[in-house]
Amino acid sequence: MLRTSRAFRTRTSQPPGFALRVIADHARTTAFAIADGILPGNEGRNYVLRKIMRRAIYYGREHLGFEGMFFNKVCDFVVDQMKEAYPELEVQRGFIGKMVRLEEERFGATLTVGLKKLAEVFDNNESPDFIEFAKLYDTFGTPRDLIRVSLEHRGIKFEKAKKFDDRIQLGNRLNSKKRRTSAKRNRPKDQSDLRGARRCGLDRRSADAKRPRSKPRKVIAIVRNDIASIPSMKATKA
Repeated sequence: MLRTSRAFRTRTSQPPGFALRVIADHARTTAFAIADGILPGNEGRNYVLRKIMRRAIYYGREHLGFEGMFFNKVCDFVVDQMKEAYPELEVQRGFIGKMVRLEEERFGATLTVGLKKLAEVFDNNESPDFIEFAKLYDTFGTPRDLIRVSLEHRGIKFEKAKKFDDRIQLGNRLNSKKRRTSAKRNRPKDQSDLRGARRCGLDRRSADAKRPRSKPRKVIAIVRNDIASIPSMKATKA
């Protein structure tokens, strides 16, 4: 299905045959899944399809040296090879190509930044902490699957995906704790002055509350048509 050529230059010591098999198998799965109505998403089988597609795109970019979009072409080649036995693939050819291109474009931008940041992490530390990986996921949006595949390629494997996710979540919590601690340390010193001012304000309010109230005012006279009538005088005459 795929043939190696000068354009397929590996960036690692891993033989290109494995990456080619991964892409061929995942392209076949992608084409059939989309033809059956399964689209890449964030939950259930949709998320499984997204992981499969992104793994194939990652292997093409990282191990075979592809720089542009290629996975949609491989999926189209799958349709060419399997359409006689499965006519529904030919019927859905345009839709399959559209969905694959959208996912490839979306993941391509993230992958470019993510691979660069991952390379920086491994260059700066041979055994990086999961806090660094959690920061890549939380700050730069580097997908967890990409981080896990990169770790497995370097010999760090996990028996279960949940165990890897738990380590990433732990790293996220530690990063959040560090940010809160840093924010407290960098809090301006004027905060104490503000608290003092608030206390002074409370003291002033309490002092005002203790201050005796003024006596109620009395009406001395009511003026109508330039004639003043004095209530007290009327009351005296009466």
